[in-house]
Amino acid sequence: MKKRILLILGLIACMLFAFGGCGEKETPPPDDNPPSGTVITLNKTELTVFVGSEEQLLLENASGKTAVWESSDKTVATVDAEGTGAFVKGIKAGTATITVTVEEQKLTCTVTVRESPLSVFLPDAPTGSLRNGRLVLIKNGVATVRAMSEIELSGTPKWTSSDESVGTVEYQGLIARVKAVARGECTITVECDGYKASFTLLVGKVAS
Repeated sequence: MKKRILLILGLIACMLFAFGGCGEKETPPPDDNPPSGTVITLNKTELTVFVGSEEQLLLENASGKTAVWESSDKTVATVDAEGTGAFVKGIKAGTATITVTVEEQKLTCTVTVRESPLSVFLPDAPTGSLRNGRLVLIKNGVATVRAMSEIELSGTPKWTSSDESVGTVEYQGLIARVKAVARGECTITVECDGYKASFTLLVGKVAS
C-alpha cells in the first residue's frame, strides 16, 4: 500500500514538473541570414546655392563605400567630393542635377543657382514696393531702404550711388537713407561678402 502511494505521488510530481516547464519561453535560434546592408540615401533632393557660394551634400549609410559625383551642367554648378559627401558650388544662375553613384545605385539632387541672397525693400511698405527695382522720388525727397539676406553675412554692408549728383546714400549696416538731389536717374547698390543688390533711383520722373 505504501509503495502504491509513493508511486502515485511520484507520478504527480513528474506531471507538475512537466506542466511547469511548458510556460517557459524558448530562446529563438540565431539568425543565420541577417540583412545584407542598409539603404543608402542622400540628405537632400533639392538645393539652392548662390553664385560663388557652396553647400554640402551628404550620403547616409555609405561609410567605406566608393561614391562617384557628377554635375549635369558644370557651367551652372560644380561638385567636389569630400569623404561621404560633396560640396556643390554655384557658378552662374540656372539649374543643374547632381548625381552620385554608389554601388550601382544612383541618387540625384536638383540644384538651383541664384545670383544673390541680397534684396532691397522699403521697411514701411510691402516687399517689392520699389516697383520692379525702381524707386521714384521728387527733388530733395528722402526714402529709407533696407537690405535683407537669405543667408548669414559675415562682412559689413556697403552702399554706393552711381551718380551722387542725382542721388546720395547714407547708411548704417543694412539700412540706408536715400536722398534725391537733382532730376535724373542713378543706381543705388548694396554689397556684402561679394554679393550685390541694387535698384534704380528716378528723380523727378514717373516710372512706367
